[in-house]
Amino acid sequence: MIISHKYRCVYMCPAKTGTCSTEQALREIGAEPFVFALKQKPNRKTIWRHFCQLPTQFRGYYIFATVRNPYSLLMSRFKFGHKREGTMGKITQENFERFVIRQRRTQVQKLNSPPPKGYIAYKICSFLKTESLEKDFNDLPFVKSPINMPHLNKANNSDIYYTPALAREIYDRFQIDFDTFGYSPIVPKNLARLPLL
Repeated sequence: MIISHKYRCVYMCPAKTGTCSTEQALREIGAEPFVFALKQKPNRKTIWRHFCQLPTQFRGYYIFATVRNPYSLLMSRFKFGHKREGTMGKITQENFERFVIRQRRTQVQKLNSPPPKGYIAYKICSFLKTESLEKDFNDLPFVKSPINMPHLNKANNSDIYYTPALAREIYDRFQIDFDTFGYSPIVPKNLARLPLL
């Protein structure tokens, strides 16, 4: 989470959704100084519900988040996990399929308990798609002049891909994500090896 008191905004930044590029873009428009974390993080489940928990001091702040196509998001998380652990040699199709099957189904639900003392639930004002990040960022109300969005941490091509069966598994598990953010159930061509019907 990145907070700019100067622009009265809060950026909810799930991993592997263009967060480095968005952070750099915030720097370029002069949103620093940043506050990078709070003592209590928002309930991750509420991100998909368009709500988050923040201290009452952020009442009136503009809250936005980045999202990504579930197909490319899971592939990116898989590659990142191996890179961080120094096991790049283990990026194989078999390991990728095992990784996908282990992913939890999306939890979309209302908060089961009220926010802790001093916190309230806030509605996320807008979602920036990784696939159209520059346009979506420049549409934010506090961005006065359009900027060229930096593209940091570009993914490298590899031999892993989605088979038809694996694609159906992902769509079934993350259908609420596809529906909520308007992503197509068809796997992008660069992530598929076989025809996806």
